[in-house]
Amino acid sequence: MAPTTKKPRSPTSSRAAAPSSPNSSTNSNADLVILSSSDDDDRAAAAAASTSRNRERRGPVYQRWSFSDAVQILTVLAAKRRQSGRVPSGSYVFRAFTQQQQHGDPPRLKRAKFTAHDVIKKVSYLKASFFKAVESGGPGDQNGDQIIYDLSRQVWGADDQE
Repeated sequence: MAPTTKKPRSPTSSRAAAPSSPNSSTNSNADLVILSSSDDDDRAAAAAASTSRNRERRGPVYQRWSFSDAVQILTVLAAKRRQSGRVPSGSYVFRAFTQQQQHGDPPRLKRAKFTAHDVIKKVSYLKASFFKAVESGGPGDQNGDQIIYDLSRQVWGADDQE
């Protein structure tokens, strides 16, 4: 099949085809070109489709844990370790924060939305970071590293390789 090409539309009246002049006494509205709404609708639909495709391609939005959230998580872990003698699980920490929120107390974490999986991953990351710091000889020199290290030592202890 041969490709088809669109032919330009010819004007239907001589008045619509005639250019307007500033000294013309005819109605100036007659010289206006009126676009059909389907042209605008097609462009709007194409723009909306491309926007929705871009929206679908985006990955998840990750929230970072703040320093104070890490301190709060380690504080809960350390308190439970002192109380029971065992290191609690990450799901225990999650329950501790969500039960507190259900009873109307203000949340102690700055992170607005978190799941049990998020808290478990954070506890695992804090534990791995602590043992990495122990192997390298102590806390780093960044702000707050000493605080995180001291709390982690209360939770996991330098000689406790669980």
